[in-house]
Amino acid sequence: MAEELDDEQKPKKEQPIIIKKVKGGGGHGHHGGAWKVAYADFVTAMMAFFLVMWILNMSDETKKGIANYFSQPGVFNFMSGKALPVEMKLSVTNYDYAIGASKSNYKDDGSTNKKGELLQDSAVKKVYQEAQAKSDFSKKRLEETKNQIKKDLEDIVSNQPDMGKLLNSMKIISTQEGFRIELIESEDNMFFERGSPAFTGLAREVLTKIARSIGKLRNYVEIEGHTDSSPFGTNASYTNWELSVDRANSARRFLSNEGLWDGQIISVVGFADRKPIRPESPLDKTNRRISILVKNLNPEDFIGSENSYSNLVKNIDSSNTGKEKNLKAGGK
Repeated sequence: MAEELDDEQKPKKEQPIIIKKVKGGGGHGHHGGAWKVAYADFVTAMMAFFLVMWILNMSDETKKGIANYFSQPGVFNFMSGKALPVEMKLSVTNYDYAIGASKSNYKDDGSTNKKGELLQDSAVKKVYQEAQAKSDFSKKRLEETKNQIKKDLEDIVSNQPDMGKLLNSMKIISTQEGFRIELIESEDNMFFERGSPAFTGLAREVLTKIARSIGKLRNYVEIEGHTDSSPFGTNASYTNWELSVDRANSARRFLSNEGLWDGQIISVVGFADRKPIRPESPLDKTNRRISILVKNLNPEDFIGSENSYSNLVKNIDSSNTGKEKNLKAGGK
């Protein structure tokens, strides 16, 4: 009995408590991305290796062609969408369009591919020929417009005899730049009020005919104002310089409102009395004039700008259509 009590009184060992945590989900842990870098390097090396093997199997002529391509890269031409030589884009004068060849005459020193140069020069010649054809057509149409303006003005005289004197003071002449319309003053102050940029009623009728004819062209226009040497006064703040500029700007504003498309006028200049028709008579009233120059479109104006030119044509047509609708409705 005593032994049993001793056993019960002995301290018992505490059993350790074990807590087991179970995480949900499966899969493997993150291993890092170093293998991706190594794999990318391996793929790049393999691609370079196959490129080298491919080039080594090419003929010498093909190798020279590839070398020439990278040493003389082309630029895109907006008319054809094809690549053209750099010299065509930067300097047209480096090419002899008459014979369709560059001025170097293809001196082959082994560094370029002669066949590739011939193909490039052929493409350049074709583009220039297309631009030349467009320029010739533009000049032909410009000449037809000039003759049409003369005819329209003659019709005005036949219907209104009092306009004869006014039209006799006008000159329409062809120049290397295009054709020029000169509105020359006389003793009667027919185009402008004396000392003022305001047009007379007869001048407005003539300018309306001119504006509607020129506005149908794609050609640009420059306007010049000229005066005689008659002073406004010793202390006048308003001089012939201001008058010539104001008259040129008045012509610009009137022509734009009556038929020219937006952006067609590219220059408005006043020369005061610095460019007289009669230098020996600086006070002569015929030195007072407005000059309207309708410029030619040269081949260089078409090369490399076909995209913008096409958009310009669309804008012109839409602008003219809107003005025609306004004219039919009785507005400007």
